Amino acid sequence: MLHVTIAGGRGPIQLFAVMLDYPLDASATRQDQVRQLVRFVSEVVSRRDLAIVCGDFNAGPDSDEIRMLTGRAATAVPHLVFYDSWEVTGDGSPGYTWSNRNPLAAMRAAKGCSARCPQVPGG
Repeated sequence: MLHVTIAGGRGPIQLFAVMLDYPLDASATRQDQVRQLVRFVSEVVSRRDLAIVCGDFNAGPDSDEIRMLTGRAATAVPHLVFYDSWEVTGDGSPGYTWSNRNPLAAMRAAKGCSARCPQVPGG
């Protein structure tokens, strides 16, 4: 995980970049990683700061690990819920970031996967 603080026009922006485990059957591992991530975010971020978590989640929007982040399942830290920015601002498409038209992706023979960029507003 990478964490940086950026001076924003309305105050600090806390940016977290992550890469969760990649095998499709590693949801339990990714859920553990999400718990660690959210605990760290809760320790570092002031409630007044905007926090953005982005990266390669290697999970679809309906996966348990993403549901933990968006509050659709038990959260890792009470009251800390993130918005899925694609869900909020996307163009209505599934938002896939994996295309089997890419020869390297096609070698893995995986159906199109989506990665999201959840964020939580400060306050």
